[in-house]
Amino acid sequence: RYMERLQDKLNRLGCELKTTISATAMDLWNREFYNPLMHPIFKISDKEERLMRKCYYGGRTECFYRGCFEKPLKLYDINSMYPKALTFEYPDTKKMYRIASPEHSYINSFGFSYADIEAPEDLFYPFLPYRNAEDKLIFPLGRFKGYYTHIELKEAERLGYKITLLKSYIFPKSYYPFAEYVSKLYQLRNSDKDYSDVYKILLNSLYGKFAQRTDKIQCFIPESCMTDNDFKLFSEDDQGDIENGFYIFKKEMAKPDYIMPIFSAYVTSYSRILLYKYLTKYKAVYCDTDSILTERSIRESSELGRMKLERISSRSILIKPKFYYLYSHYDIIKAKGIRHITKPEFLNLLRGKSVKQMKFCKFREALRRNLKVNEILRFAKYMDLEDDKREWHGKFGLNKWQKSTPIIIDSGSQ
Repeated sequence: RYMERLQDKLNRLGCELKTTISATAMDLWNREFYNPLMHPIFKISDKEERLMRKCYYGGRTECFYRGCFEKPLKLYDINSMYPKALTFEYPDTKKMYRIASPEHSYINSFGFSYADIEAPEDLFYPFLPYRNAEDKLIFPLGRFKGYYTHIELKEAERLGYKITLLKSYIFPKSYYPFAEYVSKLYQLRNSDKDYSDVYKILLNSLYGKFAQRTDKIQCFIPESCMTDNDFKLFSEDDQGDIENGFYIFKKEMAKPDYIMPIFSAYVTSYSRILLYKYLTKYKAVYCDTDSILTERSIRESSELGRMKLERISSRSILIKPKFYYLYSHYDIIKAKGIRHITKPEFLNLLRGKSVKQMKFCKFREALRRNLKVNEILRFAKYMDLEDDKREWHGKFGLNKWQKSTPIIIDSGSQ
């Protein structure tokens, strides 16, 4: 009955309920807010897609101080950070030009560039992201190269970064493709409380769909169901395998017309810029995507992009990103990869002990290990107490409050 009401609600909005909420969000935007005559999204080549993905970085999660903090810390969230980012200006993707030897002034246009970056030496909170050799997202000082959106490069330059553009990709025009979408759904979220969570998810799910992976999809087909074409595809896949009577190989996936990773890259760029302003102004001790932990007080507001107070912690144990304990009237305990962790389990992890966990066996693992799909597996989980996203002087200690420094790299010659 709820699903029937939800389908009716979405139909009234102008879309259909799809297999995923992000597909539903895309269907709504495509039907009601996208104008293909004014601002068409043209299909991009595989090469253009790969280049755009290189400037698409995720959210920022860092621990700037660690240990046990005996004074109150306040946890603030940015109201609808990603929807706020969607209200800003975006490249009009109708035309894109590649500039082999760009002038520095191109940084003021909408686009993205491969750039040589030299960070200022005195930043406690570095601004630009960087993927290291382990593909981990860090925020370093030093010199490095990478692909970045121009809105991020302009902000970095304002903060004292020295930037040399090496290759640029320019969109001559810009527009506001998502502002109306956000305005309507945010109004509905505030007025229709019964479906508030639905509108919230629709607001947060649209941007990622533009960067949906279009690589080959992995197929698991019983031998009895294999067709001649399947056998042909299997023979062409160097990574193809046979496990317990199933042929495992990859098929090409048709690229949807809406794939445009530069939109997703701009959303996360705008979001990191907004987060950066809060974490530097209020001297954050920790940040996670759209939230900060600070000693300071921030004026609250229900407006998009403004801060709201989520919790005040009387005592805090911070270890590393997504691994902490905030003591409050309702404790917040986080340990990445461990669901529903308890206080005794958290303290055991700090002592180097394991926590017992269970999970459902997924299809591929069941094939490989000759188990039943969704069979309950029990295992022990340990947590490393050391953080490799910042520099720490000495090992983690529960009885000391440690201040970190940014990692310094020098890969500018690469």
